[in-house]
Amino acid sequence: MRATSLYFLVGLWAVDLAGCGGDSYRLGGLADSREGSGGAAAEGGTAAGTGGNGGAGGSDAGSSGAGGAAGIGGAAGGSALTQDVEKIVQLDGYVNSVEADEEFVYFNVWGRDVLRVDHSGLGLRHLAETESFFMIADETHLYWTTSSDIRRVPKAGGATEVVMTLGVPAGASLPAFYLAVDATHVFVSTYADGKVVRAPKTGGTPEIVARTEDTMGAIGAMGGIAVVDGSLFWADYEYVGNVYRTEIESGVTSLFFPNGAGRMQVVGDDLWILPVTDEMVIVRAPIAGGETKRYPFGDYSTNFSSDGLHVYWCSDALMRINLATDAVEKVADVYARPAGLAVTQHFIFVGDEGIGLNGGIHRISKPPP
Repeated sequence: MRATSLYFLVGLWAVDLAGCGGDSYRLGGLADSREGSGGAAAEGGTAAGTGGNGGAGGSDAGSSGAGGAAGIGGAAGGSALTQDVEKIVQLDGYVNSVEADEEFVYFNVWGRDVLRVDHSGLGLRHLAETESFFMIADETHLYWTTSSDIRRVPKAGGATEVVMTLGVPAGASLPAFYLAVDATHVFVSTYADGKVVRAPKTGGTPEIVARTEDTMGAIGAMGGIAVVDGSLFWADYEYVGNVYRTEIESGVTSLFFPNGAGRMQVVGDDLWILPVTDEMVIVRAPIAGGETKRYPFGDYSTNFSSDGLHVYWCSDALMRINLATDAVEKVADVYARPAGLAVTQHFIFVGDEGIGLNGGIHRISKPPP
C-alpha cells in the first residue's frame, strides 16, 4: 500500500499536508480490490440557459412557498435507544460522503478513492481510484465532484465516466459543492460561481438552470439544492439569502423559504432545510406550501438522511425525528467526528472524519419505530 496523507479542514475544504495522496485501509485483514478508471462519458447536451431569480424575502413565502414557522419541537431526553454501535471500517484518512443500499455501503475518502463494503465492513472494493470530494447516489451509480469535473461509476463496478466538466471560479478551492439527481440529470451547485447547472447522467455540456445574487447585486454563493417532480429547490449560501423554487422546463422561479440554506433534502411531501443561521434547527417545509415546522438540530452543514419514517442525523449523538409524531429521540452515542450518513432497513451508517488518520464507518442497529 502507498504512504498515507494527512488532511485537515479549512472552512469547507480540506488541505493535503503530506502531498502524497496515498491511502491505507483496514478491514479485518482482508485484501482489497481496485477498479481501473475508464473512458469519459459521451459529450453532448444542450446550450446553457439562465434561470430566473426569485423575489425579496419576507416572513412568509407566499402561495407557492412555505408558510410561517410553527414552534420548535421538543428536545430528546433519556437514554439512547440502542447500544449496538460498531466501527466496521477503519482507515487512514477521513470519510466524507456515505451512501447505502440493502447490500453495500458506499463511501469516499476526502480527496481520494470511492469505495464499497458490505454491511459487515467486509469485501472492501475500490470502485474508482480518483480524487473525490462530495458524492451522491441513485439506484445504479455513484456521482462525485473532483477539482475539475463531475464523475460517476456503476455501483456494481466498472469504468469511471466524466459527466460534466466544470471550471474553478476565481477564489474557489473546488468547482462544485452540493449535488442532486433526478431520473435523467445530475444537478450541481457551483458554490462560489453562484449557479446551479445540470447535465445528462450519461454525460454532456453543463446547462445553467439557476443563478443567485446577493443583496448588493453581485454574484453570491450558491447553497444547497434538491430536485423533485420537475422542480429545482436552491438556496443562497448566506444569512441574508433565501430558498427558491425553479420549474426546470419553464425557468419560472419563486420564493420558497425566506432564509439562506446549506443542506436540503426532499422527504415525502416535504423539503427539509438547514437554514444558514446561528439557530441550530432544521426546517420541515411542505412542498405544496403551508406552515413549516422547526426542530432542534446541528448546524447548516450537518449531514442527514431518512428512511421515510424518521430523519436521522449525527452531531453530539445519533438522533432522529419521527415524521408522524414529531418526537425527537436519541438513537445512540457514536464516538466520532460525524460526516456522511446513510440509512437502510436494519442499519444506520455514519461516516467518521476521524482525528488525524483514524476515519472510518460506524454501523448502528436501527431501533424499532
